[in-house]
Amino acid sequence: KEKYKTDPSVDNPLNVLTIPAIFNMTGGGAYCAGKSPTGVNVTLDSTEVGVNYQLLKNSVPLGVPVAGNNSPINWNNLAKGNYTVEASNTSGSIIMTGLIKVIENPLPVPDLQGLSNEYCFESPIDTLNGIPAGGIFSGKGMTSKYFTPSQAGTGKHSIYYTYTDSNGCVNTDSATTTVHLLTVDVNSPVIHCGDKGMLHAITTYTGSGSLNYSWYPQEGLNNSSIADPEASVIDTIKYKVPVI
Repeated sequence: KEKYKTDPSVDNPLNVLTIPAIFNMTGGGAYCAGKSPTGVNVTLDSTEVGVNYQLLKNSVPLGVPVAGNNSPINWNNLAKGNYTVEASNTSGSIIMTGLIKVIENPLPVPDLQGLSNEYCFESPIDTLNGIPAGGIFSGKGMTSKYFTPSQAGTGKHSIYYTYTDSNGCVNTDSATTTVHLLTVDVNSPVIHCGDKGMLHAITTYTGSGSLNYSWYPQEGLNNSSIADPEASVIDTIKYKVPVI
């Protein structure tokens, strides 16, 4: 009976090689868009000497093959995609067990609403709104969702709304406002009983928005909501004018 060359009894048997052993892939996960490094890793749990291991991303080789040394191999900070590993030696190649997915989560898109472009220093507290709800407001003059111009102080200020979504991804929206210092000088003539005269409110306001005047008492005034109303008096009256 003819003996095969691989029979151990043959004087010069062939050195029969085998394809690489199959090992397992682990790792993967998700990261937030824009994060670098991503912090997502893939591991092959063991290797063989004499075998090269090529990481494949979406079936395309990524980087250079890594020589086996009987220890695990780690590939770190991977971007989104599907990952496998191909092991090869002179006998052939084989794909390791496991398809590892790396997912890139989009950032949330917060929206800061309600902040005016300009305020007077004496303006009342303004309530801001953040969408989606549940974020955090920050910036000079902010307490929770309330902006206080006098607390912020005069000048230009940036206000922020930061939101963290269910994936742990964080993003911030911002808006700017300017707080103006406003002083009013009531430069008015003496108006005698039975006469008419103009009252004058002179301000230091330099913003682009309009001012609201509210003279009081309104008795004898032709218009209490303008800077220069006409007054007709029959008694001694002291007029005041808040301006916002």
